Amino acid sequence: MLADRDSDVRIATASWLSRIGRKEGVALLLQEEEFYTPLNALRNPEGWDRLRTRKVAGDLEGTPLELGTRLARQAGLELEWRTEDRGLDVEWLLQRWRIRNRNGRLTVAEAVEELMKATDGDYDAVVEADRLLVLPIDEALRFQEERETA
Repeated sequence: MLADRDSDVRIATASWLSRIGRKEGVALLLQEEEFYTPLNALRNPEGWDRLRTRKVAGDLEGTPLELGTRLARQAGLELEWRTEDRGLDVEWLLQRWRIRNRNGRLTVAEAVEELMKATDGDYDAVVEADRLLVLPIDEALRFQEERETA
């Protein structure tokens, strides 16, 4: 499935492999330059487990920063959300988003992934020992590539 013609299938497969601790999809995720959050499961398994084992109660609603802060706190982390150098998009920062918890089993990790996807590829999340770091996508790519080659 990593060789599928459909990039969505390749990315979903590579993400799933990363989430279960397998490295086969890492190169593909880095190459696609779209979505790196699942790489946290390989780079920082203990930190990722903190997000993966905690359930979200109900639906979440708020601005991106409010949602990020709430999710980080549920995992016992601080949020550091770095903005792009070109300045803040005030309209985007004030927009209210909703993450649905349809079956009541949504984890913090899944909610973080949904939040990052909702940024339309502008940001991605990195789980550190003490914080959830949200980076502009180009910075997140450099971060993940440096960790991959280290």
